[in-house]
Amino acid sequence: MNVCLIAPQVIKAVSGGLSTQVENTSYYLNKLGVKVTFYNQWEVYDWNKFDLAHVFRADYETFNMARFLHESSIPFAVSPVFYNLNNKFIIRLYLKLSNILQLVFKGFRSDFDYLHQISKLSSRLLPNTLSEAEFMNYCLGVEDKKISVIPNGVETRFKDADPSQFMKKYGLKDFILTVGNLGNNRKNILSLLKALEKIDHPSVIIGKFNNTIYGSQCMDMVKRNKHIIWIDALAHDDPLLESAYAACKVFVLPSFFETPGIAALEAALTGANIVITPYGGTNEYFQEMAEYVNPRNIISIRDGIIQALSKKRNLTLQKHVIDNYTWPIVAQKTLSAYKNVI
Repeated sequence: MNVCLIAPQVIKAVSGGLSTQVENTSYYLNKLGVKVTFYNQWEVYDWNKFDLAHVFRADYETFNMARFLHESSIPFAVSPVFYNLNNKFIIRLYLKLSNILQLVFKGFRSDFDYLHQISKLSSRLLPNTLSEAEFMNYCLGVEDKKISVIPNGVETRFKDADPSQFMKKYGLKDFILTVGNLGNNRKNILSLLKALEKIDHPSVIIGKFNNTIYGSQCMDMVKRNKHIIWIDALAHDDPLLESAYAACKVFVLPSFFETPGIAALEAALTGANIVITPYGGTNEYFQEMAEYVNPRNIISIRDGIIQALSKKRNLTLQKHVIDNYTWPIVAQKTLSAYKNVI
């Protein structure tokens, strides 16, 4: 099978979970005998050589490519990477009215419109969670038979991560940890920092803060808190990142939503206790083996962290992740979905 993987242009500029998802999907599909090509906008392709394309993210960046594929009769699957906390009935109503509005206001499109159009043009949708699939079904009217839920995954190397490197460099063990794109408001880092002000325990924050008002507010709080060590973003393959996961006691991701947060899966694979948002399908992955907190309530975030600190390391969750969410398992499910397309 010959597949072209297509990602947003910004993917390596912001890095993060989507980059990890695309790269690992490619690597493990190759191991299954699939020939994978990463789309390069500056190259000319003979599209007839591909059995199908796989588009990652359904938004304004990928819309024109989705339209090109459809008009060229090239089958393609889409990993939407889309979740929204707005009322689903309102979104559904908006999309119905949007069709009328676009007849009057040419070129008028929202994120929901791009998602809707790409979903209609695609051969198959591959959401990361059942929650995302239900959103596509109810709000966009996508039939169940067109949807295959493909979970996000984690690399098995994190299971054998050694905490000693991080402990030797920073002198810390059993601390509170968060990792990610800290400048993204969705990650809710400012609320986390406010919660950490009320916790007398060492914390480590790994990631970049954007040069924005929000980023500056976060950095000011980090500097004021004597218990926090901030480390600039680490490469995903940096052994120090693995070691930080293995050395921490609690990993926190109090985002407004996650689908489900690859960093949390990585931390879980080292045995860390997970504190996470309940929104976006996280409970499908972590079930009753995590502490769920209200991202809009600082007290809830604080209490969830304190509860997680009081527990032993979560080897039950570690086994659950190994059994269900490693990239070889994900790649096999992805290949099965491809076969349904062609």
